[in-house]
Formats: sequence, C-alpha cells, structure tokens
Amino acid sequence: MNIKKILTLFLKEMNEVFRDKKSLTMMIFIPLILYPFVLISTGYFSGNEINKVKNLKQSISIFCPDPMQQVPLIEELKKTLVVIKSTNPRLMLNKGEVEAVVEVNSCRLTGTSEFVIYFDKTRLGSVTAEKKIKVILEKGKKRNIVERLRAYNITEKILENFKIESINIASSDQMGAFIVSKIFPLMILILLFSGAMHNAISITAGEKQRQTLETILVSPLTRTEIVIAKYLTIFCTSLISTIIGLISLYLVFSYGFYMISNLTTESFSLSAVGLLLMFISIIPLSILFSSVLFMVGCWARTYKEAELYNTGILIIIIAIGIMTTNTQENIDINYFLFPVFNVVLTLKELLKEQVNVLHISLTVFTTFIYSFISLIISQRLFSKEAIILRI
Repeated sequence: MNIKKILTLFLKEMNEVFRDKKSLTMMIFIPLILYPFVLISTGYFSGNEINKVKNLKQSISIFCPDPMQQVPLIEELKKTLVVIKSTNPRLMLNKGEVEAVVEVNSCRLTGTSEFVIYFDKTRLGSVTAEKKIKVILEKGKKRNIVERLRAYNITEKILENFKIESINIASSDQMGAFIVSKIFPLMILILLFSGAMHNAISITAGEKQRQTLETILVSPLTRTEIVIAKYLTIFCTSLISTIIGLISLYLVFSYGFYMISNLTTESFSLSAVGLLLMFISIIPLSILFSSVLFMVGCWARTYKEAELYNTGILIIIIAIGIMTTNTQENIDINYFLFPVFNVVLTLKELLKEQVNVLHISLTVFTTFIYSFISLIISQRLFSKEAIILRI
C-alpha cells in the first residue's frame, strides 16, 4: 500500500469536491445558512402567532334555555371575549364563525349549573378561547362557593385547608436542553448523511455513468488504494459538513432562545467538554455513513439509482431519529449496541449534560465495528469487475 498514491488521489478528489457548486451547497451552505434560518424563523413566527392569538378577543356564542341565567355569564365573558348571539351556535362553530360555544344548563330547584364548552382542537383560536372560558368559569365557581359558605356563616378560609401546587425543579437551562435534545440529534443525523451523499454518488456511481472510472482503474493504484482514497474523500466531506452544522446548530440553539426571550423563558448552554464529547461520538457515525454511502455507490449502476437507494436509507435514518424523540430516561444498555440509535441516545444525554462513560464507549466501539464491516463489504464490491464496471 502506497500512502503517497492514496494521498494524490484523495487530493484530486477533494479538489473536484471544492470545485463543484452543488457539493459546496450541500456541505457548507445548507448547514451554515439554511438550517439556522429555517429554525430561527420557524420558532420566531410560530411564537409570535401564538402570542397574537392569545391577545385577540375570540368570538364565542352561548346557548342557554333560560335567558335570565345568561346575564351574569355574558358580563363576565365580555371582558375577554366577544359574545355573539345565535339561534344555532353549534352550526356557527362548525363553520368557523365562532371559536367556541358555551352551553349552560341550570336547575333552579337545586341551584346547580352545568357548563359544557364546545371547541375545535384543530384551531389555535378555538383552543385559546376554551382556555379563557375555563379560567372565567373557575373564578365564577369559586365566587359561588364563597357566597354559599357566607350564607351559612362559614369562613371562606376553609377552602384554603387543601391546596395543590406543582413546582418544576428543572432550571431554564435544563428545560432548554430538554427541548433541544428532541431536535438536535435528528438534525445532526440528516447533516451527516446528506452532507456527503452527493459527493459519494459523484465519485462512485457518477464516475461509472460518465465512464471516467476506467481511467483510475488503469492507473498504478491498487483497488484497495482507490477504495481508501475515495472513502477518505467521502468521510472528509461528511465531517466538514457535520463540523459546520454542529457549530451552526449550537449557536442557533444557544442564541436562538435569547432572540425569542419574549416568547419563552427557556435557555440553552453547553460546556466545551460536552461539545467535544458530542463531536467524538459523532465521528464513528460519520465513518459508518461514509462507508454505507461508498458501498451503495459501488453497487449502483447510475447516479439516479444510487440517489434512490440513499434516499431510502435517509428515510430510515430519519425514522430512527424520530423514534428516539420520546425515549425514557433510564434506557436499557442493550440499545447502545444498535447503530445510529446509540449515537442519538448518546447525543441526547450529552445535551442534558449527562456524561455516561459506558454509554459513550459502547457507542463509539460498536459503531466502529459496523463501519469496519461496511468498509470491508465496499472493498470487496469494488474489487469485482462484474459489479464495478456494469452500466
């Protein structure tokens, strides 16, 4: 094995990568500019829309068989909502003309009242109206109880004997890390695979299609040397894309919460050690993805065929990322033996600043084994004339 020959071919392939505008777009532009723009703009506009709806006066309608029972309720609801009179309020709700309908059923004999709120959970305005109505009715309910207690000369302080209070012990940083841990790993998975996908196809199946692979095959390099040089090219492009994406996403989530501080109290920060450990955990996955991309490129006859295979693999990778979104805290150690799944779980732990040496070691070790197996398969595929030269 001649290292100088491998380096020559590697530099030649990297030179072509940096001359290809599509490669630069996938490797640099998307992780550096597009992802941050999409994440920040989506969060900002979604938050603004929620605040806008909360500050609006939603339109509601009240259905009450006894009009005399409607008066006090309407006066309370009018303070925060717009009450519209209707003979068929449910129909107006279905048509979207009102956001909610309150049905009042009162019994004068027992002095009891039943309130039924109809709303559409698929509409943000309707959900907001339902919450506002509930708050108003709860206050009315409390006043009614106090009045009844006073009628029997019972102090209202009796209601304070039983209190329920929930306190979130998680800090704003921990809440921010919890939110980020659901999004960040999935974004990294997509960056790792898609960042190198175009280049991997171009220097394997693309060269078959352009019939330029034969020129390299008749060169003084052995098949193993060609495999190593091309594999290193794919790995480097994947790593460059990931490093840029990792830094970009870290800055987005670190300063993104600050930019929308008027919409949320959460924040996010990660130590330099945590960021380094994340990078160490990602490297084996980059090696695995690079070997898989190279293997697919060796097998495929044309660029489009390789693109089709890789798109299917990317969908599976995204599905794995989504499956880990709501994983439990105490995860079975056996999960860290599965490729991709283990890296996502490790990233989630590191984002929450939970450093588990055993989990990190298992993730790195097993991913390296899978990468080595995949690379061996790629080398054998590349060595077979029937596969590498088929068009």
